[in-house]
Amino acid sequence: MAATLSAVQLSLYVGNLIPAPAPPSLVQALQSVKVTIGDKAPSGFELTFHAERYGMGTDDPLLSGGLLKPHNRVILVATINGIPRVLVDGFITGHEYAPGAKLTVSGEDVSIKMDLFEVSIPWPFMVDTLVVAAVLAKYMLLGIMPIIVPSVRDLSIPLDHTPQQNSTDRAYLQQLAKENGYVFFIVPGPMVGMNMAYWGPPIRASVPPIFNGDQKALSVDMGPFTNVESMTFNYDATGPTISYGMLDICKLPPVPVAIAGTTRIPALASAPALGNYGSLASNPLGFLSDLATLKVRGSYFQHPGRNWADTLILAQIQTDMSVDNVVTVQGSLDTVRYGDVLAAPGLVAVRGAGTSYDGLYYVKQVTHRISSRTTEWEYKQDFVLSREGMGSTIAGVTPS
Repeated sequence: MAATLSAVQLSLYVGNLIPAPAPPSLVQALQSVKVTIGDKAPSGFELTFHAERYGMGTDDPLLSGGLLKPHNRVILVATINGIPRVLVDGFITGHEYAPGAKLTVSGEDVSIKMDLFEVSIPWPFMVDTLVVAAVLAKYMLLGIMPIIVPSVRDLSIPLDHTPQQNSTDRAYLQQLAKENGYVFFIVPGPMVGMNMAYWGPPIRASVPPIFNGDQKALSVDMGPFTNVESMTFNYDATGPTISYGMLDICKLPPVPVAIAGTTRIPALASAPALGNYGSLASNPLGFLSDLATLKVRGSYFQHPGRNWADTLILAQIQTDMSVDNVVTVQGSLDTVRYGDVLAAPGLVAVRGAGTSYDGLYYVKQVTHRISSRTTEWEYKQDFVLSREGMGSTIAGVTPS
């Protein structure tokens, strides 16, 4: 069943494993929605309904009906300008009930089903991406379609040890993602009942069908062309880390390990805080000047017992992850005025902020806040963007 107010239409599905359209009475009782989607599972949601009992001693229909009981599956679709977007696909994990006022149900995305049981299982002779594929295959009945990006660590098959999982599946996938400098998250859609599970590096390019590289640009301080309500930029010069140290290999002399740049590609900033291997080769004096003025910091890196190649990979991962959030942007927008739903994770362009901060950004997290008015839905979004430094890598943006 769908509820239409003004330019926003909401469709709600509830049930067990395969939800069905919600009855009109439940949709009409819906008052507000809050959904947070980011690049780390799980995403969370809250749905608030008007609660009202009819008669002394009777139970609230929202509770007695059973549709909103814990462990039921909920899917919410928002349609703006005729384009449907699945905002929620998850399971109810809790209630907050105020008699005669409201019932708020909270929950997590479908990855909650990966976090219910701890298991102890070995994964012999399997590289990380094969382990990830095997873990995700268990959840195909939830409509989960995996997108797995091969890792540099796949070049080395573990022969001298057996990878061991001693946690829930979700926790283990997050652990493997961190060890590879990757992210793991699940986004609902693009069709009702489908979900995309992504395990790979932060999205820095368009990856159809989940990530739209042509999202409408965020425009700030541009008079009538402004489509955001607020936007604040923060620069953290202490974040980037150069990894260096000496590695002990049996009885051989210590072997040096040093990482001086990031391999995150493509670059989102023309002047990254740490620089990159290209800047080291093309402008070595400038790169050394950055080091001399302490624009980066060093951390001793030593892993006895590891071979040199594995240690070099770990050092590179540490450096790559340190530059991801040098510049962070926090802001909010009115979705109807923006004309679309800002999707996360993904890419979006910013214009109107000046040469230092215009350009492409990684959409790290978006919070959807939808509330009902007398004749319309008010649809707001709070967002967090990030990239590795200042300056745009593109000449212009597409405003719509």
